[in-house]
Amino acid sequence: DIYTKFDRDEFCWRNLCYTNRQRKILNAYCMDMACDEGGSGENVVLDCSAGAAEDQPVVLMVGTPLIAKKCEKVKYHVLKNETFQITAFGFEGQERIDQQDGGGGSVTVNVSDFQALFHVAYAITVHRSQSSSFDFPYAIYEYGRMSKNLRYTALTRTTKKEYVHLNKLPSAIYDYYKELLGL
Repeated sequence: DIYTKFDRDEFCWRNLCYTNRQRKILNAYCMDMACDEGGSGENVVLDCSAGAAEDQPVVLMVGTPLIAKKCEKVKYHVLKNETFQITAFGFEGQERIDQQDGGGGSVTVNVSDFQALFHVAYAITVHRSQSSSFDFPYAIYEYGRMSKNLRYTALTRTTKKEYVHLNKLPSAIYDYYKELLGL
C-alpha cells in the first residue's frame, strides 16, 4: 500500500498539495520555520496584492524558493512555472530581489512587482508541479483528494524514490494557520 511505502511523516522544506488553501497554509508554516531558524539575515515582508485570491502575505529571505505565476517576457524574461531561489536583496534607491533560476540564470525583480509575478514555493500545487523534476526531498499533502493522474504526477516529480514523503500537518498547526490566514 502506498501509505506504508512513502509515509515518513518528516518535515520537508518543499511540498506538493492538491489545493491552494493547503499551499498557503504550508507556505506560512515554512516561512515561520525559516524565520525561527534565523533565516539568513535581512528579509522583506510583503502583503497580498489587491484582488489576487491566490496570493498571501510573504516573508522573503535569501534561500526562499519561488515559482513564476505567469510569463513576463518583456521586463523580466520569466516563464510560467519557472523556479527560482532568492540570492540577495538590494535597497539602494530601488528595492529589488535578486533570484537565480534552476539553470544558473538570474533575474532582478522590483519588490513592487514581486507578488504579481511569483509565489513562494515551499509548497506548490501538484498542478503547478507538472513538467518539474525534484532533486530534493519533498512531501505530498492531500494525496487522498487527488485523482489517479494527479497522484501519478505528484509521485513522479522525484529523481529518487527516497525523496518522496506522504505527510499530514498535525491538526493544531493546520487549524492555527487556517485561522491566521482567514481560510
